[in-house]
Amino acid sequence: MPITLPTTWLPHYKIVIFDLDDTLAETSKLTKYRDIIFSAKASYAQDLKDDLVKHNIRPFSGISEVIRAIRERNPGVRLVTLTRAPKLYANTVLHHILPSIPFDLVIGFEDCKAKSGKYLGKPHPNVVNLLVEKFGVKDRKDVVIIGDDNTDIECGMRSGIRTISVEFTGRVNYRTRDKFPDSTATSTQNLLNILAQPDIFLPPMERSNLDIGTVDNSFYTFNCFVPFPDSIEDESTREFVEKLRQNPVSIKVVSYSRYYKSKIGSYADLHPQTVVIKSKHTADFEIPDAWADAVTKMIESYFNYPPDIITVVPSKSGQEKRMEKLLPMIEKRLESIPKYANCKYLEDLIEIDAAMGSNKSKGHAERLIQTQKHLKINPKYDVQNKRILVVDDVLTTGSTFYWIKKKLLSKNPAVVLFFAISRATP
Repeated sequence: MPITLPTTWLPHYKIVIFDLDDTLAETSKLTKYRDIIFSAKASYAQDLKDDLVKHNIRPFSGISEVIRAIRERNPGVRLVTLTRAPKLYANTVLHHILPSIPFDLVIGFEDCKAKSGKYLGKPHPNVVNLLVEKFGVKDRKDVVIIGDDNTDIECGMRSGIRTISVEFTGRVNYRTRDKFPDSTATSTQNLLNILAQPDIFLPPMERSNLDIGTVDNSFYTFNCFVPFPDSIEDESTREFVEKLRQNPVSIKVVSYSRYYKSKIGSYADLHPQTVVIKSKHTADFEIPDAWADAVTKMIESYFNYPPDIITVVPSKSGQEKRMEKLLPMIEKRLESIPKYANCKYLEDLIEIDAAMGSNKSKGHAERLIQTQKHLKINPKYDVQNKRILVVDDVLTTGSTFYWIKKKLLSKNPAVVLFFAISRATP
């Protein structure tokens, strides 16, 4: 199917960075050639050329048109291919699949090694930072990285540029979606449309007009996980985590925006949702209407049947109520809809002891331990066979959601689902 050029093209990109494998072409049959050690073989280049022909490796349909459109709509743009494979591999594959399209730079594995020998390629932001400096880019929103792998997205986020993940092979890459890119393209036409008007394809709560519109929740559903025990030094903590991993609990969380925990490129001070969340502990903070709108949209689009209970992760006992104030705002939006008439809005279903303290400086494993000790489910409520939605402002490690679900499961609810206003970025 031919590519249709968008009539509106808003950005003026200065640098467009493409990953190579499974972004420009499906190259799964060439995996062995991506090994830098294998590339030292005398017949490497010829063997690679032979396999490119043998396996009929071609660019994804429409990718040539996408690249030409980028050139046409962005005079002076720099096109870069950035791969973790050997440079000889990248040049050989590009010459085969896109012989008539020159890239300004092709950056391979060897180009990403520091003098110390340390690898500073994706997901490290070093290469992108050097490109921004080399080409004199002032605003990092004029730079975009496009790739299928989670390292592409993490690299873009850590360097503060736009990120677009692609799913052109027909396979859903959940690890990449889990990094929460700006947007995900499932076809080359979709990619071109995103490049032309990136802001309307941002996560729902980050769109400039705050019009959540139609939401495909599959792009905004994430899994919480327990850390691997071998990454933990303390023996007792490692044993505790190992026991949790032996009895896994599946936790799915829907989130419509991101929260940048630290200063990343130009996002730290400009990213709207991050600015709002960082102000949540100020004396005059008020729950934004957009938060209640987002929860309402999620309920309407995600639940096959209305939830029986909507609750929030509360403030610790004795502290000023914060997320609890969201519940009447949600109720007001749903009260006129008959199917939600029996829904209960419970601010005290979950209780957190003040002794828990702050989780900000704690690692994932320590959060799990502390939350288990200090979080409980209020025994006065019967949740058996109930559909429950739990809402919080930020999903960081998922430790709180983990213990909420684990402790609720002992009371036999029908469904426990979670919504986080924002998800903390890597």
